[in-house]
Parts: sequence; C-alpha cells; structure tokens
Amino acid sequence: MLLAPLYSCQNYLIKGTPLLVLYATILSMTGCTQPSFKPLCPPLVHYSPQEEKEVATELRAHPDMKKISLFLMDYGAERNEIRQNCP
Repeated sequence: MLLAPLYSCQNYLIKGTPLLVLYATILSMTGCTQPSFKPLCPPLVHYSPQEEKEVATELRAHPDMKKISLFLMDYGAERNEIRQNCP
C-alpha cells in the first residue's frame, strides 16, 4: 500500500525527537508577550507666532493661490497626528 509510510511513526520524528516535543519547545521560547513598537517620529519644525502671521498675510495677499491653503490644512492635520502619536 502506497499510503502506509505516511502514517508510520517515522514521519513524526525528527532525528529521534517527537514533533510534539519540538513544537512545545518552540512555543515556550516565543513567550506570550506582544512585541512593543515605537513609532517613527519625525521632528516637528516649530514656527513662531510672527512667522505664522507672515504666512497668513501672504496668503491673504494672493487669493488666487487657493491650493496653497489646502496644502497647509493637510500639513496642519499631519502635525496634529504626529503630536498625538509621538510623545
């Protein structure tokens, strides 16, 4: 019968060690704790209130540049996320 060797005890041994023992050993070495991950936190550039006023003045002086304000809002949202996720 061709399938007989698949069910023999030799298939459950690796160099004389039962697979169950190897499995139990591997499980005991891995432990039960979850790995801790530290987020990659880029440094935030700090702007003075004067710099923020200058940027606002420039944006008001050029109302035709509507895309710039959208980019700045996205940038502000990103900065807020970084502040929340990076202590």
